[in-house]
Amino acid sequence: MAVRDHPALTPPPGTDLAAYADALAARYANPAIRHRTWQIAMDGSQKLPQRILGTIAEGRAAGRPVPG
Repeated sequence: MAVRDHPALTPPPGTDLAAYADALAARYANPAIRHRTWQIAMDGSQKLPQRILGTIAEGRAAGRPVPG
């Protein structure tokens, strides 16, 4: 599913989610960024519930598949 077609995302007016996703991918690929993946992932068990559980519940309530 393309980012722009994702049912859980409602972009602000004028926002191109596909372009935003491309910009994020380019940023993450930039070796000059000082934070490494492990630093971003630290305390992931604390971050995930507040970021993903609501999206999963919303998708399931709407009868949409919520792939892994």
